[in-house]
Amino acid sequence: IHKSTWSFPKVLYLACRYYPLFVFPFQLWSFVFDHSMETCSRVLIYAACFLIPNKLTVVLLLRTYAFVNSMPAILVLLCACEACMLGYRLWVNISQIVGESSSRGICGNVLFSSDSGAIS
Repeated sequence: IHKSTWSFPKVLYLACRYYPLFVFPFQLWSFVFDHSMETCSRVLIYAACFLIPNKLTVVLLLRTYAFVNSMPAILVLLCACEACMLGYRLWVNISQIVGESSSRGICGNVLFSSDSGAIS
């Protein structure tokens, strides 16, 4: 793959393959280590948004587009659906982070569990 010419599928493959390699250290730094409130408030939204991109859906979108014989109307529909899902995921994550940080204090020494909310 490294010797072939650059194309969209090649870029998508490399993004799927190496995205976690570049994002995971930032995720570890932002979610595991204790930060000041100032640093936490600046970094938290970006750290959560790095979790959102799902390249697998783009790969499936392209495969579906190829399966239906490259019909432009289907591509527009699939891209619109993907844009709606991405917008929804961003809105949910950002609204939850802003709501949590203002009401209970997501920054600092707070751990989250799925059944009991915030645990100090």
